[in-house]
Amino acid sequence: MKYILVIISLYTYFSWAQSAFPTLVIQKLYGAELNDIPTKVILTTDNAIVIGGYSYSTHEDNCTNVHLLKIAKTGEVIWDRLIDLEGCQELRGLAALDSGAMLFAGVTNSKINHEESGDAAFYADGWVGKIAADGNIEWLKSYGGKEVDFANAVELSNNECFVVGGSFSNDRDVLLNRGGCDLWGFRINDKGETKFLKTIGGTGNEWAQAITTCKNGDYVMVGFSNSPQIDYDTPSNRNGNGLIVRITPEGKTVWTRSFKTPFGGIFNDVQEDADGRLIVVGSYNLNHDDAQFWFLKLTFEGKTIVDKKFGSKNDEYFTALTVCQDTTYLCGGYSSAVRLAQSNIGSQTSKANSENDPYIKGKDDFMVMKFSKKGELIWRKTFGGPDYERCADILEYAKGKYLLVGEKENYFTGDKDGNKDFWLLQVDEHICDTKTIRPSIFVRVDDENKVVANHPIRFRARHNFGERFLWDFGDGTSSTEEQPLKTFKEKGRYPISLTISINETCTQTVRLPQSLNVVDKE
Repeated sequence: MKYILVIISLYTYFSWAQSAFPTLVIQKLYGAELNDIPTKVILTTDNAIVIGGYSYSTHEDNCTNVHLLKIAKTGEVIWDRLIDLEGCQELRGLAALDSGAMLFAGVTNSKINHEESGDAAFYADGWVGKIAADGNIEWLKSYGGKEVDFANAVELSNNECFVVGGSFSNDRDVLLNRGGCDLWGFRINDKGETKFLKTIGGTGNEWAQAITTCKNGDYVMVGFSNSPQIDYDTPSNRNGNGLIVRITPEGKTVWTRSFKTPFGGIFNDVQEDADGRLIVVGSYNLNHDDAQFWFLKLTFEGKTIVDKKFGSKNDEYFTALTVCQDTTYLCGGYSSAVRLAQSNIGSQTSKANSENDPYIKGKDDFMVMKFSKKGELIWRKTFGGPDYERCADILEYAKGKYLLVGEKENYFTGDKDGNKDFWLLQVDEHICDTKTIRPSIFVRVDDENKVVANHPIRFRARHNFGERFLWDFGDGTSSTEEQPLKTFKEKGRYPISLTISINETCTQTVRLPQSLNVVDKE
């Protein structure tokens, strides 16, 4: 039997989905000697990238120090700043000023420029620092009282800075304490002078993880609460509920909502979209060891439009959010190590939780998802390897072009120290259409489209883009290999098709124009 070298399918598509998909353009690792944990990424007014977080000290105290990196868009480091003071300090929030300088907020137990620095001892304070465009420190100030106080986020508005977090104190820079930890906010000018103070809470614990400024000037803060008094419509939950608070620029509470969860939940980021809707992301605990991605969309008044929880057998957390120029929503987070137990609530068991997520590549994986205005998934992408990667923050620096920052265990570049480093990724978005994947099938057959039964033949996929492959050989068998070796056991005619996917929503399918004719050996 003579064989033609290859037969190429004539791009005969019988299905394809038009959408969008991301591709990784560049990735860079930056770090010090020990673990480096990023928390924020921003663009400065001089068109550079700044990553902020903290690094573990090489001192015997094993404390953490603020770590800031300014990077050109080509990836080269402009400056690398480590703020190493007496004690421990972390950077949790970061914002760019018009001057090219930036303000950061976090927590410290260093006794710096604060009236309580003469106390015999104190626990921790919220603190804010101003860093010039060249990386030099202009000032560092701490805020709080005798107990633990911490700042988690910073928001700029009209050259002033609103800082939010939580406080256990009842003195000095804290107006009052209602019990446990209260949500705590204060507004300062660019010199660090306090202009406004606010605490919100009940008899339990509350704090803010993030803040955004709305078009009408209101602030919206999101975080955690386990107090019954914070929202009388929601029963108390010792494991905690997701908390959302809207206040006026003068500090008057417009509304407060907490969202009940069976075994705890938290909101980690918030933004307002072009329509004045609030987008909120976080994690929702179905039970003690099953956290799920949580996506919310609310009206101006705080009424729920979309409330989605989803995930696999892993623990999943949304940690960051950005509203894109095309009015969609990009959410970043991570999926944590696979557990053996199936997640369920009473008799309700999620099908997604009965299976491992096929996108997971290691212990913790960095995940990014894009949603439509209706909360429908457009695409998702997983970045990671066999160890730990987590998304910390995301932003869109041009339409369809994104900067993602997270932590990564470094086993493959640099000095291969095995510690966590700042991980910066640039991801570009592409439109999925009939010219995107362009799949075709290559297979050796004779001029009558014949192959011999019980004789292995190689099928080959050709494509422009492709992440996952599904072959249907027409005899009840399939393969997910890109270039599978197949043996047909019985003679007959078998339709051959190949589906190539880039993500859930960019998929194209091709088939051989004629069924494969399997014959007995001649």
